[in-house]
Amino acid sequence: MISGLLYQPIINNTLLVICLIYFLVFYSYQFKNSLIKDGDKMISLVLCISYTLFIGLRPLHPIFGDSSNYAVGYYHFQNGGEVSSDGDWFFYTIMKFCAGFMSLNEYFLLMAAFYLGFTWIACVRLFPRYTTVAFLANITAFSFWAYCYNGMRNGFAASVLILAFSFMNRRLICIGLCVLAVMIHKSIMLPAMAFALSYFFGYTKWYFRGWIAAIVLSSVLGGAMETILAGSGLVEDERFSSYLTSTEYSSNFSKTGFRWDFLLYSSVPVIIGYYVIIKKGLRDRKYEILLNTYIIANAFWILIIRASFSNRFAYLSWFLYPIVLIYPFISFPLWKEQHKKVAYTLWLHFSFTYFMWTFY
Repeated sequence: MISGLLYQPIINNTLLVICLIYFLVFYSYQFKNSLIKDGDKMISLVLCISYTLFIGLRPLHPIFGDSSNYAVGYYHFQNGGEVSSDGDWFFYTIMKFCAGFMSLNEYFLLMAAFYLGFTWIACVRLFPRYTTVAFLANITAFSFWAYCYNGMRNGFAASVLILAFSFMNRRLICIGLCVLAVMIHKSIMLPAMAFALSYFFGYTKWYFRGWIAAIVLSSVLGGAMETILAGSGLVEDERFSSYLTSTEYSSNFSKTGFRWDFLLYSSVPVIIGYYVIIKKGLRDRKYEILLNTYIIANAFWILIIRASFSNRFAYLSWFLYPIVLIYPFISFPLWKEQHKKVAYTLWLHFSFTYFMWTFY
């Protein structure tokens, strides 16, 4: 009953009101106050269900990008099409299974439930005391909205991977979920491998240095890095190579080249992490593993930042952005009146999203 053109204005302005309410609550009350603690998980669950129903029941409309392509694939399976052994096999197996008894709208609703639901469960596990703040940080993130409807496959895989990370202390479950995530979308192998490296090699100082080195290399080598990686054979995937070197769709992007604005955006969790771990000397194994995973994946994106489709590689770190951003603010005693810092962080975090929606 709602035009597709109204969906993003409705969701962004609704989130604006919710963030304003939470800003006032956190600015006015300490963490220990019952206004923040009581009913925290229930509030976050209501947010999760409401968002799921809103985006899951969307109409087919050109503004929803790749939703139309997923619809074509779904109708193909409804008409008896078979799943190819190539590509993201598990995702298309789910699609084929659903096509046997679900309408397209029901399928979209299920995908939205997976995307938001797994993210919510991960927030409950990682932040049991402040689930709503963590979940709100996720759904107000710059990259979150587009992967509800456009990069559905990638978003689904990322949410499964976040859930896997929340089980890092239970290795079998964690490994199993990581494998499922890669079978949903192969690109998720990058953050999955980064997580494995971070889990066994926890020298965070080296990751900070590697991130700086990636900026220097990308600045010095220019577009040569995309060509080198595309022809390296490290990833036997034509789609991967084309994303790195193709200029066919450059006109579709408002800006190309070295995106200093997005680099500045990406650097915020890194700078905060450096302050918490190196300057303050505060240690939390879960936080360090998640931060190091983000740094590795983000460093890879920096190396190929000039590619037309570098936004797809950026998401391989940005899906972790809200978690590594909000983690230290609600887990460590960093400042006096820290509740006010949480309020400002959440507000500025969404302000960037709102600004990008308004002006880009």
